[in-house]
Amino acid sequence: MDKQLLLNTFTVQENPGLALTDPRFNELSTHIQNGDFKEVANLAESIIREEIYDVRVICYFLYGVFLEHGVAGIGEILDSLSRIFTENWEAVGPVRNKEKQAVNSIKWLLKQVNRKIDYEEKKESPEWIAWQQEVDTETVQADIDGCADLQKVLSQHLEDLAPELVDGISSLKTWLGSFARLIYKPEPEPEEEAAAEAAPETEAEPTDAESPAPVATAAPGTQPQMVVQGNYHLAQLHRKIAAFKSLIKKKKYEQAALVAFDIDGIIENFDPRLYFPEIFAEFSLLYSMNIKEILTSKNYVNSAEWKSLKALYNVDIDRFESMDMDLDFSDIHTEAGQSGSTEGYDESYEDNYNDGYGD
Repeated sequence: MDKQLLLNTFTVQENPGLALTDPRFNELSTHIQNGDFKEVANLAESIIREEIYDVRVICYFLYGVFLEHGVAGIGEILDSLSRIFTENWEAVGPVRNKEKQAVNSIKWLLKQVNRKIDYEEKKESPEWIAWQQEVDTETVQADIDGCADLQKVLSQHLEDLAPELVDGISSLKTWLGSFARLIYKPEPEPEEEAAAEAAPETEAEPTDAESPAPVATAAPGTQPQMVVQGNYHLAQLHRKIAAFKSLIKKKKYEQAALVAFDIDGIIENFDPRLYFPEIFAEFSLLYSMNIKEILTSKNYVNSAEWKSLKALYNVDIDRFESMDMDLDFSDIHTEAGQSGSTEGYDESYEDNYNDGYGD
């Protein structure tokens, strides 16, 4: 899908826009109702290539651009929207209620883009990972500037109707700021670059008398460190902490208090799954796949055998993991049931688990 298709000056027609009697209008509506947005975008692109410019069709096409190009297409989407008002307003339909139709169409587009972003980010999907690799911070910063430019254009041309689009653009702009911080890669220090250039391309293999440099390992008695990848929520938390530090330095205590209270609320209700989804992704999958087998053990949680096993788990998880023995609590099932061994077991745990990992 050509993301630069709309980056030109349109030919002005006598009655711009897609006629309501055009059968493709119903086709578009049917595809939208069925959620076939790629089909919507393909049909919209074919209409535009016929030089039929309708703001509704244009926004359908631009959502298709985002579906195909992801974050790498946001710049062209913003530019295309701005050009509708700055260069191509007379060539764009529909003629009737054009301003209101433009607002509704752009609002729909922004809502769909923001929903798609939120969905892929929460899933940590392959698309989300690809987005991080396809753009750099300079490109994203240009998109942030593009959001600001679009807001100005809309304010100038739509006047009282423009505020209806503020939330959508602001949400996208805020997310782009967090995304830029997430993908930011600091430039290497000059000393590091010089050392890398000075290093020989090949090294002689060590002789018997020589030993290769030791591979860095964890200190005795410690576990290797895990590299944790955060997400949008973690990036936002970093931003809030940085803002708090800045406000304290400037002695803007009222604003600092607002940020501090917000961070306090985050800490009190901290859900690590929200901030470090990558850590819990495999756990979530395995738990869901084996939940029936796992939850059969709920009847034994107050038994002496279970408490003994838990004690070992608490003091030596490595030995607990490496235990080579078949555990079978079935022989204490009846006794546990008669003694009410499920007392103290939180039956809402399964519901909470599903709430945390469902969808």
